[in-house]
Amino acid sequence: MKQITAIVVGAGPRCTLAYTSYALQNASEIKIVGVAEPLEDRRKTLQKLHNIPDENCFTSWEELLEKPKFADVAFICTQDKLHFAPAMEALERGYHLLLEKPISPVAEECIQIRDKAKEKDLNVVVCHVLRYTNLFRTLKEIVDSGRIGKLMSITHCENVYHIHYSHSYVRGPWQKASESAPMIMAKSCHDLDIIQWLCEDECTEISSFGSLSYFCEENAPIDAPSRCTDGCPHVHTCTYSAPRIYAKDKLWGTDYFSPNPMTSEEIMEHLKTSPFGKCAFKAGNDVVDHQVVNLNYKSGLTVSFTMCGFTKDFSRTMRLMGTHGEIRVLFGDEHVIEVYDFHSGRKDVIYTTQNHSGHGGGDHNLMNDFVNFIATGKPSPSITPIDISVESHLLALAAEASRVTGKTIKMKYFRK
Repeated sequence: MKQITAIVVGAGPRCTLAYTSYALQNASEIKIVGVAEPLEDRRKTLQKLHNIPDENCFTSWEELLEKPKFADVAFICTQDKLHFAPAMEALERGYHLLLEKPISPVAEECIQIRDKAKEKDLNVVVCHVLRYTNLFRTLKEIVDSGRIGKLMSITHCENVYHIHYSHSYVRGPWQKASESAPMIMAKSCHDLDIIQWLCEDECTEISSFGSLSYFCEENAPIDAPSRCTDGCPHVHTCTYSAPRIYAKDKLWGTDYFSPNPMTSEEIMEHLKTSPFGKCAFKAGNDVVDHQVVNLNYKSGLTVSFTMCGFTKDFSRTMRLMGTHGEIRVLFGDEHVIEVYDFHSGRKDVIYTTQNHSGHGGGDHNLMNDFVNFIATGKPSPSITPIDISVESHLLALAAEASRVTGKTIKMKYFRK
């Protein structure tokens, strides 16, 4: 298999930990040859790791893509609302894309990227990493085999670890829908993609309910200042104390602070000025902390999806109910599929393996499949045309429209 080459637009932790790290471990398969990143420490760290020449390192994607095409693919790993312009320009220049999800938080932009890829006959692989885990690949095979008969109903829960929620969606880059995307898109387009990928059906209508109910100022502890580091009297007792989460107990990673390891003292200094040091009840966030979505499909299949930011761990739980049997799924510390056969009463328990990369092995498998696809032209079962990803994005946007308006959305009109 030939080695492919890639340029990177946006060298944040998601890109470097999930995608470009694969190139360091598989140098014969893929080489990173260019980068655009406005933050100097991130840009220089990536440049050093991959021996990228100075003439291929830029502060902006515009400068990078002004150069004549010099790689096979472009990784688009900017923040959610900044995907569209570099993705469109990279396609215009002839690059295949590895595109971080969401494609865009704007429906029209998702469709324009899809249409541009078709016009240029280029491949766009969206980073729906759950599809690439051994668990969901196995689940897809079981559903497609007809083992539980015709799918009648799915219940799916995304359990967002409460500390993860406070980190990313209260204090972090996805705290405001206007600056990134609604929660259902920013976090849960993974889940709507999995549902759509599994059922391969046409959603006809969708409704949704949810709100930001807890992480708001009226629930702040008495006398809490705007920052945890400003002498908060609850700093040792509050569940969402930033010094405890980041510096003391290290419950969540500090990769958004610096690409290099930090001491507890350095973390405390960082919290004095960064968004991650703000009181979790006074951070100015506006995305929902819990939401339910109901979907009705053309075949009669019904789906209920729940996202909740108040769980003890980060996991996904799922039940798929068919005419001949039922499947129960746990995607957490263990990856377990239980298949029940109604006629025989038999229960099969399948423990799927996972490697040490993120998302239960999905990050590594995505990169492996993507690199092989670009090199050989042969997609794995997890790689589908961008149309499937666009459809799941439209479902997320329709769900948000339903949540905001209180109306059931008819998908045929929403798609138009």
